[in-house]
Amino acid sequence: MKLTAKDLGGVRPEHLRGVTVTEFAKVWQAIEDRADELSETQSTNDFVAGVLQTCRWIAESGWWAGEVVPSPVTGQSVPASPDLIEAEVRAAERAIRTPAEVRRPDYVGGVWATLMWTWRGSGVPPLRSPRSQAS
Repeated sequence: MKLTAKDLGGVRPEHLRGVTVTEFAKVWQAIEDRADELSETQSTNDFVAGVLQTCRWIAESGWWAGEVVPSPVTGQSVPASPDLIEAEVRAAERAIRTPAEVRRPDYVGGVWATLMWTWRGSGVPPLRSPRSQAS
């Protein structure tokens, strides 16, 4: 999916810490492209899915069409906000610490990597997981 001005319109600077909207948009587009590649080969990748869901939620993707992308870990159908992003970070951290209790650990890893980059300012975009390149 190619991102449009409408897609990028929901990316609020207050949803990002340590990255610019432009940096976020580049990574979001790259993960959309990777997801499209996987789809074309009928492959799946939970890490990519986690990054994609998190980017779409943070960007409030679909808000202009009356749709709300659910939050990536807790599954709440509410738009992203700084308080809710922080709650998702904490939920992802709890899930990362208890991988045996998580149904899709690679998905949670993608969510966590994205939130660490966008919200906690790790400086590491969530594109280079060893598993993210596998199908």
